[in-house]
Amino acid sequence: MNKVSKRIFWLCFALLVVFAATMVMAQAATPPVALPEITAISVLTIITAIASLGADYFPYLAGWYDALDDSIKRQLALAGAVVLVGVAFGLTCAGIVTSNLVCTTTGAWDAISDIIYVFAIGQGVHLGAKPTAAFKANVLKIAPTPAVAPSKAVR
Repeated sequence: MNKVSKRIFWLCFALLVVFAATMVMAQAATPPVALPEITAISVLTIITAIASLGADYFPYLAGWYDALDDSIKRQLALAGAVVLVGVAFGLTCAGIVTSNLVCTTTGAWDAISDIIYVFAIGQGVHLGAKPTAAFKANVLKIAPTPAVAPSKAVR
């Protein structure tokens, strides 16, 4: 089961990378038939999903990420979303790339909504694809974290 789990993980990861590369190459190529527009948010969504899966399944990154407090994990995810969307918006404003983000006040509001969207996608992928404790212990070699009793509010 250990080798099978590793193979399944790497197969899924490879398929995700191939899909992302195909999306990027499809945007660069001029196809004979019209393809759906690849927007900045679709590329950011794929990057976020890969990063979220990496934080759960990439052996060294998963061990570091698993040891963090939940509030720190959420803050890192939000910071990552802000950086990703900020870079995409900044590159569009600088004229380096062309995307559906426009360098106007309306575009800035769209970028803020994209930050929320990217954060939600990352959290959804993380919660939906979270590895079990047995998988972490057997495949990733991460010791289970002890359950912490919820703190009682002081009144």
